[in-house]
Amino acid sequence: RITRRQFSLLSKRRACAQEILKTERTYVDGLQILLDVFLDPLKAAQSLPEEYKSIIPQVQVIVGYNSLLLNQLEERMKRFHVGTCIGDAFLRMTDFLKGYTSYCNNYTKFVSLLEAMKD
Repeated sequence: RITRRQFSLLSKRRACAQEILKTERTYVDGLQILLDVFLDPLKAAQSLPEEYKSIIPQVQVIVGYNSLLLNQLEERMKRFHVGTCIGDAFLRMTDFLKGYTSYCNNYTKFVSLLEAMKD
């Protein structure tokens, strides 16, 4: 039997985990749109300047890893209980997170290119 305080803490913990899940789902969806709506058509039309072509495989890798993380979070939330942990799913991805460096370094330049191409 759990106390009111324990129930309150568990409820807050579950709400935080649900917010993390929701945020990750939105992030993966946004990256997938970036690939499907912008990058893949630009690549197919060969309209992407050479210096930006390296971003496509970077985004594909990021989508892949974040989709795996999303699946792990979804599975854990289906069976969420007092002992459910989600932090270890992030810890397993620490080596992958180093791959964000190149993506982040080129992000502003790439967004500027997309904006210019939109006009």
